[in-house]
Amino acid sequence: MDQAKLAIPAAVRWLRQDDAGDAVANPSRGIITLIKPQYEAPPGMVHGKAGGILSDALTTEVVEQVLAQMPDWGIKVEGCIPSPIRGSAAGGKPGNQEYLAWGRVVGDS
Repeated sequence: MDQAKLAIPAAVRWLRQDDAGDAVANPSRGIITLIKPQYEAPPGMVHGKAGGILSDALTTEVVEQVLAQMPDWGIKVEGCIPSPIRGSAAGGKPGNQEYLAWGRVVGDS
């Protein structure tokens, strides 16, 4: 989970600030994030070149792991859907299914 654990907490910190950079509690602030399972999968689990193609089972497992971590990063998950735009693989072949997750910023740290 290298990409998500870096990007999502950074976005949450930014969303918890007002325009002056001061901390603000605003439960209406939300985030939509693209989950790219091929970049979150454990090393050695991705097969092929240029990011690789994941099995459906591994894709599901990886997405569930990212969603399970989001509360630890300050996000209450409200939903997750398959992205209507699929990743692409070498040679113009369809790539991995990616997902859009939506959540609300929670907490104050």
